[in-house]
Amino acid sequence: PGAHRAVVGGEEQRHRGDVRRLQHALEEVRGERAAMRRFIAPQPQLDLALINNAYQLRLVLEREAAVRFCATVSDADLAAIEDAHRRIIARARKGPADAALLGDAQSVDWGLHDLMIDALGNALISQMYRVNSLRVRLIRLERAMLSEDVLIPAMEEHLWFIAALKRRDAPQVAERLTHHIESSHRRVLGLPRPPLPKDKP
Repeated sequence: PGAHRAVVGGEEQRHRGDVRRLQHALEEVRGERAAMRRFIAPQPQLDLALINNAYQLRLVLEREAAVRFCATVSDADLAAIEDAHRRIIARARKGPADAALLGDAQSVDWGLHDLMIDALGNALISQMYRVNSLRVRLIRLERAMLSEDVLIPAMEEHLWFIAALKRRDAPQVAERLTHHIESSHRRVLGLPRPPLPKDKP
């Protein structure tokens, strides 16, 4: 009887072990299937309405931020921002733009916009901007990231905007930011960049 119980007990232990291994294998399969579903799930389409809405929201948020920034940013900070843009342009004019230069230029580009929004000191606006900014950057990743052929014009457009900031000319700041965002919007839509007015800095 004792031997029989030992045999039965051993069988039960092996059975429980088999069940646990089967459960573990099923969990792995479920996990792999879930991961596969996430991987192959269709991404939201970047339709015209989404692009237009994202850029409209960007304009609403950034135009107010730029006008406030014009009144609060220090001369020293503006000089540093301008210098960062001019150094990007100087590097671009030395020869073909490599990945490092394009990455640095993109950081300088986005950095100015992020700085103006955060200077408002409004966490709700910053959060809304960040969400929309990710949407806009996804659109640009799909449609028109900063590339060699648009690097210098984009930096010069920023310098043109910075010149208005340096003069503390709020109406010009709002007008030039609007031009800059509409320029980016048009480029994403495959339309030509609007000409920059002749009074470049």
